[in-house]
Amino acid sequence: MLIVTGYDGSPHADEAIRRADMFATRLGAEHHVVMVAHVSPIEFTAMANPYQVDLYGLEEERLVGAFDAIRNGLDTQPETVVVRGNPVLELTAHAEEHDADLIVVGSRGRGAVATVLLGSTSHGVLWRARTDVLVVH
Repeated sequence: MLIVTGYDGSPHADEAIRRADMFATRLGAEHHVVMVAHVSPIEFTAMANPYQVDLYGLEEERLVGAFDAIRNGLDTQPETVVVRGNPVLELTAHAEEHDADLIVVGSRGRGAVATVLLGSTSHGVLWRARTDVLVVH
């Protein structure tokens, strides 16, 4: 059995990781954590500057740092994957590619304004996934 959890560094994602870790422990399941570095066109345009800051690299560092802060509290040590792109597409693609049995996501991520601008990842995963999805509130 494979559980795939989407992680964006938010408190809701922390709860999703903990819930998925609990299920992985109880079921003896493999657990993958997928961190998607996503920079919206709005953020990319707003931050454009002559210094060519690597926004994706900064986002990857933020995600890995946030996950490392909660990693020690987990019962399992999940495989971690860091990719760049659209969170919904990357998370569901990883789940399909690895024949996951369950996708776990938090109910909220970046906040209300970002949700309006970027869309809801949990909602997108619910509609796009070909496997069961658990949305952790």
